[in-house]
Amino acid sequence: MINRIVACLYILFGYCLSLYITKIKLIENVQTKYLANDGKLGKKKGAIKAVKILSAVLVGFIVIVIAGMQFYRVNKWWIDGSNSDALSGLNGTFAGTILSAILMVIGVVILVIITLLPTLLLNAAAVVDGYIYKSTQKNSGKNMSLQKKNGTGNETDEYIIQQRNHPKNQL
Repeated sequence: MINRIVACLYILFGYCLSLYITKIKLIENVQTKYLANDGKLGKKKGAIKAVKILSAVLVGFIVIVIAGMQFYRVNKWWIDGSNSDALSGLNGTFAGTILSAILMVIGVVILVIITLLPTLLLNAAAVVDGYIYKSTQKNSGKNMSLQKKNGTGNETDEYIIQQRNHPKNQL
């Protein structure tokens, strides 16, 4: 039961952290691309810097994992003659407990890093530009009147209202 609770809490933590990183990347892109001249640049500076550092750590982790896999693939000589019972002598000792705690912390850090790897795939510029384009298109569609002139050249307001309320014209 405790394992399931811990797993659920970790999933929620990873999900919330991924959403927060995504939000910060989008805010950074909006600030640098659209608000650079407005003087509003400066919100969430610390979080943006932390996310940039985290992204660099994630990229470095990918490089280390790929290099480690290639090293392992090419050089398996260090496994052939190894004594796997060497660490079993530390079981139940203070040094073994410290080593286990250190390895647990390293394992949790690697798990968090692996969980956050999909956030590197986010193309914040494409998302922000798409959202801006969509909202601009929606606003310009509301502001433009669909005008039809009757025989005398006057606008027919009822026609405009009917066109706006028609199911085909609503998204």
